[in-house]
Amino acid sequence: QGGVDVQLPKGEAKALEPKSGLVVTIDRQGSVFVDETRMTFEEFRAAYQALSEQRAKRGVYLRADASVPYGSVVRVLGVMVKAGTSGVGMIVEPEQP
Repeated sequence: QGGVDVQLPKGEAKALEPKSGLVVTIDRQGSVFVDETRMTFEEFRAAYQALSEQRAKRGVYLRADASVPYGSVVRVLGVMVKAGTSGVGMIVEPEQP
């Protein structure tokens, strides 16, 4: 899902289809992408409020490579929550039984 190459963590979750919502991705190097546009963390922090106001009504989804430190995910999620985003869909790779 999405055009940024990440190895999603596995988890017991139903597959989410982002459709036309806003997709935020953290790749294995720790770069942040909004859809397929790469941003520094500072650029993301500055731009996210406006981006979410335009597109959050259709859903907001967070994808992060399995190797990304938890602290990096929390930092990005913190920006999203501070901007008023609730109900962020965490995209994972479904576990195989």
